[in-house]
Amino acid sequence: MRLPRNRNILASLGLLALIACSINVSFDINKDFVADATGTSLETIVTVNLSDYQAVKDNKDKLEGLSIGAADLTITEVRSTNKATSVSGTAELRAVGSSPGGTGNVVLGTITNFEIRQGATLKIPGNKDVDAFLLRQIKSTGTFEAVIKGTTTGGEAHVTINAKLHMDLLANTGGVF
Repeated sequence: MRLPRNRNILASLGLLALIACSINVSFDINKDFVADATGTSLETIVTVNLSDYQAVKDNKDKLEGLSIGAADLTITEVRSTNKATSVSGTAELRAVGSSPGGTGNVVLGTITNFEIRQGATLKIPGNKDVDAFLLRQIKSTGTFEAVIKGTTTGGEAHVTINAKLHMDLLANTGGVF
């Protein structure tokens, strides 16, 4: 009487062994944007190479997805020559070498009246367009440009903005359960 039950258990275990496992790895991309705008127009660009991050190196060949949960912007330095009191504009990602405003650019988020003072922070949620962009980049060169651009109020901006991108990577380990 026990034989059919044992056979079912063995069959279930056999099926589980065939299921591939996936892992989710969280990591942060941390970059400083130095903004020295001589007028009220601001644009600062930082190149990001995803291969610089161990989580990507370890899982690039098994990558199934790459997404950004949020970006945290923090004013980490306001230089004495700064006259700007706030900035409004966008945070964008673009392929290296693509033209500003080009079709390959993707808006991470809008910046509205972001106060320029030491320690000021702004959280920008991720979105599906950014996730798709990041996946395309990691499957090609792995490099992209992060851009903060906008217009200041109060005058020229001389600040450093730290951007911390909270990333999630989904990889197929190829392992079995």
